Parts: sequence; structure tokens; C-alpha cells
Amino acid sequence: MERRGGLTATRSRLKTMLRGEQHATSTQVEREWNRIVMGTCAALRNALATAEDWTDVIRIMTEGFGRTASRHWQVTHWIAGPDTTNLAAVQKRLDDFERIRARVYFHEGLDTIRNGTECGIVERRPYRKGAKWRYDDMCKKTDAICIQPDFLSNDIDRARAAAVALEGSSRPDDADMGRKATNALADNSANATKGKACHAAKGLGGDICIALECASDEILLTTDASFDLICPALGIEHQRL
Repeated sequence: MERRGGLTATRSRLKTMLRGEQHATSTQVEREWNRIVMGTCAALRNALATAEDWTDVIRIMTEGFGRTASRHWQVTHWIAGPDTTNLAAVQKRLDDFERIRARVYFHEGLDTIRNGTECGIVERRPYRKGAKWRYDDMCKKTDAICIQPDFLSNDIDRARAAAVALEGSSRPDDADMGRKATNALADNSANATKGKACHAAKGLGGDICIALECASDEILLTTDASFDLICPALGIEHQRL
């Protein structure tokens, strides 16, 4: 998100940092990207269905609290571009963004996208249910759409080390993530690390799995302070903007 929509200074710095060499990411990162951009696509489709002009769209897309509303508006700006006088044209640009541009934006400059968990959510797109558009960015423990338990079991000692490191954080959210991760990893039931344990706020499928997919000779680039604890526990070098 920062690479595409950060402040000018941040985008310039990232462009310089990422010039040359090869770059990898994880489908767990792509899942989070899709949660934001595909979630916005669904919300914008619903807004366009009832809006009479662009002011209506602005009003609808900026409703809510916290980062969700600001992310919706940021991605809406990417989709709509400078000309918003014709809502039918905005709809066409939305179709193009959902089908092509969102994927191009994410993949730009990347050589490898690792898929150790074989996450099925990353393949999802918005769909119509009745009169409304939806985007499902979550799954249930019983859904057979990934191999998350196997992925973590194959690297269980490092996963536990990352969880323990987070538990010691002075940041409440990170400490909570660590406790939840430790409990899920200690649970021997087959689906203990799936569903909410994976994708809910600060779940295992976020920062811990992303770090586990980082090779030992790579530098993990992030904006999230949780990696200040996770990466040293895993012996991974990282840089945080």
C-alpha cells in the first residue's frame, strides 16, 4: 500500500531501495492487499448502484471509522482517476481495475510470490449476493482451502519462537497476537491454526507466516513494528520504514 499510495517521499525511498536485485513476497501479503482493494471494489459497486453523482459516491465511500474508510477512499481514487463526472465511465474503470490493474499493481517489481500455505482466499474476487456485492476475506476452520496447519507444523519451532517473542512485546496488540499464536500452536487439533486463528486481526496467517516464508539470505521490508520482534527470533534481517 505504501509503495502505491504512500507519501511522495516514501514512494521515492521505496523505489530507490527496491531498484535492482530480485524481490519476493507471500500470498499472505497478497491476501491482505486483496482484502483492502477487492473489499473496496465490492463497496464501490454497491455505492455506484445507488449514487446519482460523484458526491454521493464520496459520501458513501468515506463512511465508517478507522483505517477502513481511509483505505476505501484511497483505493477509490486509484480506480476512478481524475474524471468522475461520468459514473458509467467510473464503472468501466472499476471493472478494469478489478480484473487487471489491481493484480498488476501488486505484482509490479516482484519476481516471486511464495505460497507455502496454499491460501485459497487469495484467489477470491467480489461477487453479487442478491442486490449487494460482497468480498469474503475470511474462511472457517472447516474449509479445506489451504495447508496452513502443515506449513506451520513443518517449521513449528521457529513459529513458536516468533510467538513467544511477540508475547514479550510492550505493544498490547503484538503481545495479544503472540498469546493467540502460542495457544493455537499448542493446540493439537487438526484445524487449530485455521479460520480466525489465521486471518483474524493479528492472526498467525499474517506477520508470523510472512516472516516464515522469508529466506535466510533475504531482508524483510516492512512498516509493521511486530517484525522488530519476529525477525530477530527467526534469525532474519529486516528493515522497517
